[in-house]
Amino acid sequence: MRPYNCFVNSTDQAGSSATTVSLGKLRLLAEVNGTFYKVARIGWAANDASIYVLPYLPARDAVAYAGLMKVPAPGESGTFDMSRQLRGTRQPKLSLHESGRTHGSLDVGDTPPVFGRPLTDPLCGHVATIFTTDVTGQPTVETPRGGPDLDVVFRPSIADSAAVNLALVIHASDDAAKANGAKCWLTLNRLTISRPLVVGVHGRVPSLPAVKGVVAFGGWGPGNDPRPLTGVYVTTARRQAADGPPSEVA
Repeated sequence: MRPYNCFVNSTDQAGSSATTVSLGKLRLLAEVNGTFYKVARIGWAANDASIYVLPYLPARDAVAYAGLMKVPAPGESGTFDMSRQLRGTRQPKLSLHESGRTHGSLDVGDTPPVFGRPLTDPLCGHVATIFTTDVTGQPTVETPRGGPDLDVVFRPSIADSAAVNLALVIHASDDAAKANGAKCWLTLNRLTISRPLVVGVHGRVPSLPAVKGVVAFGGWGPGNDPRPLTGVYVTTARRQAADGPPSEVA
């Protein structure tokens, strides 16, 4: 097997069977009332087990932000202005490196890095969140793609809602990803790691702040760490008149 291969497995609606595809690209879509909205693209490095999350810009009047913020404790609430740090006009990227280093990137520059546990840590667990409270402002596709350039479709987990909340979770194996309810999971084989890295994408019930775009947030690494932690966010939103035109990658 070539060290840069990436495979994706996706379950059927009942979660009873899985198919495996050698992957070229992966897009996460949300279906609301028969319309397919673009949420984020998932990328990966060729030379190690790093993962990238690229939220899609809204269909119009788009701007992107990136920065650092405290990871909320369970049950903690509060407000945070995501527009106060980096601001750009192109599709942002959240980079989750195999080493545990995480940073956000915009066309105007990168955030400072934060350092969590390596993605290969045997503790496994939740490493990033992707969410929007109203996906209907996102660009659409007519028909989801199949084959090596794959679209995986999620549906809002609350009836009559357009909110989507997804978790990227490291699993010990393909079987563990399926058993724990992953809608799809990536299996990365790399020369830098002793066993494949399995990254599941899970749908969750939304319980996050209202945003007019898509937020990706990570940086703490696998496992549950009781210490106060700093995470990295990238987000898309509606732009103001002074901002330039948006640009994104299909």
